[in-house]
Amino acid sequence: MLAAVLAALSLAVAAPAAAQHPIASPVWSFDGTRIAWAEASGAGQHEIWSANADGTNQHRIAPGIDSLFEFAWLPSGDFIYDANYRLFRVGSDGQPRPVGSGVTFSVDRKGALVAYQTADLCPSCHGPIEVRSLSSGKTWRIAGTGQNLFPALSPDGTSVAFTRFLSSGRGRYEKQGGIWIASSRGGTPVRRTPTGSCPQWSPDGRRLTYADASGLHLIDRAGGAGTLLLRGGNLPACSVAWAPDGKRIAAATSHGRLLVIDAATRASHPIGPTHSLSFAWAPDGSRLLVTGGATGQSCPALWSVKPDGSALRRLRGC
Repeated sequence: MLAAVLAALSLAVAAPAAAQHPIASPVWSFDGTRIAWAEASGAGQHEIWSANADGTNQHRIAPGIDSLFEFAWLPSGDFIYDANYRLFRVGSDGQPRPVGSGVTFSVDRKGALVAYQTADLCPSCHGPIEVRSLSSGKTWRIAGTGQNLFPALSPDGTSVAFTRFLSSGRGRYEKQGGIWIASSRGGTPVRRTPTGSCPQWSPDGRRLTYADASGLHLIDRAGGAGTLLLRGGNLPACSVAWAPDGKRIAAATSHGRLLVIDAATRASHPIGPTHSLSFAWAPDGSRLLVTGGATGQSCPALWSVKPDGSALRRLRGC
């Protein structure tokens, strides 16, 4: 990243604790009192770190995870993560326990269910979506044909939205299928859009965002024409998150800027460092955690920022 920009940012924030490795995937505890993030530790290994919401009391809670992809904090206080195409759950004892085989997972608001793309050594091949109870282990399989990706459980856990590619012949899944919705307990999926990927539910479960070549869209869960929130030149792909109030949407553009978009007016403004990688809303919507720095920086830091772009503060990172 540009040294001059990084230096300017450093002057505006409190001195952070030292960290030597890239930081990603910030999350909040459900009560908003704690934060956590993933930190590379070299040779393909990752660690999960935690701290108070203001960045104090930073400590490692899960070391030595091979090829960590993403993780989430459950209401129970446990973590769930995927690594090497497998899902694990980590409790207070720090020991990972297998949940299933898959990637790109999501959980419902209660942390009762997890939905994931089934995967082995070929996550881009044909594969259904699985929804599993995190208490009983009961599993429902959805969408038995096509390549099914990026499952998103509705907040109440009753439905799952996902991206679908259909067969173009000879075992290839290249025909764009758009966004589909199905009951999380199985049943026939219903197509909602002809194109698009990476669906994300609004907090009330009534609307969805998705991205395609023309930009970021907002639709009713029943389908319809929808609204173009952000045009294709700033396509945010899967880096989208609704604010808890359902009125704002944060999206990282293809240029690396993090925007906060008004869902009603479509007005947007940039926040955070000049190059943002991953982010998460606080449960009360008052702040966001953002990883990144200035464009080109090899060691992304962890930042806290208000939704209007003010009070940017570096919590950890080089």
